[in-house]
Amino acid sequence: MDFPKEAKHAGIQFLRAEGIFGTNRRMTNVYGIECLSLISVFRWSKNFCSGRVCTADMPRPGQAHMVITKENIDAVQSLVKDNRRITIQEIAYSLSLNECNVQSILYNHLHCSKVCATWVPKHCRMVPHATKDFLQSRYS
Repeated sequence: MDFPKEAKHAGIQFLRAEGIFGTNRRMTNVYGIECLSLISVFRWSKNFCSGRVCTADMPRPGQAHMVITKENIDAVQSLVKDNRRITIQEIAYSLSLNECNVQSILYNHLHCSKVCATWVPKHCRMVPHATKDFLQSRYS
């Protein structure tokens, strides 16, 4: 069974009168291997004792994972269409994006790769044996 974190946090809030070890023991009996660690039980118990009432995790600081958006994908695609020899660094600089995100957009979303210093969509690349057969049929 998959138990949501909020249910486990509510269990800690309910059982905090038993102490940390008692709470952890009872939660291990109920949740088994999906139980929170003793450190997590201690941390949540401490939070509830200091007055916290919400069982949901608080949002964490840092950059949101909304960098790869439809607008950014379209912007990268238009830059590549305008200049097939543009580099990842140039795209990242012009769009104020991280190079890893630009690379992810190019490879995973646009399915492009560099062939002879030119960005080529995956569906336009020919398989080597198909290229060989094409050249032989064309020039023989």
